[in-house]
Amino acid sequence: AVLLLMILASPGASTPCPRACSCPQPTEVHCTFRSLAVIPPAVPKYVKRMNLGFNRIHRISEKSLADLRKLELLLIHGNDIHTLPDGVFRDLQSLQVHNKDHSLS
Repeated sequence: AVLLLMILASPGASTPCPRACSCPQPTEVHCTFRSLAVIPPAVPKYVKRMNLGFNRIHRISEKSLADLRKLELLLIHGNDIHTLPDGVFRDLQSLQVHNKDHSLS
């Protein structure tokens, strides 16, 4: 019974990995080479690392990354994003690294 309680209380058990992505650890979301046009909805709020490289994402809205306060690493290279709206990283209080294409302004 204690083991079941520990599993149910763990972050990975409460929120599934976003569809079309893989989550090798509860705090990591890997969505590379998935032909995604948008950032997947329902990314768990406790995610620390997210790789969205090499997709078909054209824009990132302010709401796409809202509430991801624990996100430390965001990789968005290899997409077709040319601009980012003001405030897109506003909620990302823990963000230390974001990797983007050089063409992004």
